[in-house]
Amino acid sequence: MFNRYQNLKLIQQLEPQKDHIQIAYMLLRYEFTWDTVRYLEVALMRTCCIPSIYKLLNKTGEFIHF
Repeated sequence: MFNRYQNLKLIQQLEPQKDHIQIAYMLLRYEFTWDTVRYLEVALMRTCCIPSIYKLLNKTGEFIHF
């Protein structure tokens, strides 16, 4: 089972200036998982709801191999 306090202890041991990317990754991956998925869904929806972009993605096959 996932123990969120293990990640807290690990984050507290990291140096913010040096390890900021790892800290941000851990926060998004373990603390804000639901929010991160919703952000990505909204970004994808906004991209695909624009007809010209959707046509281009469909024509080039980029959306199929996304």
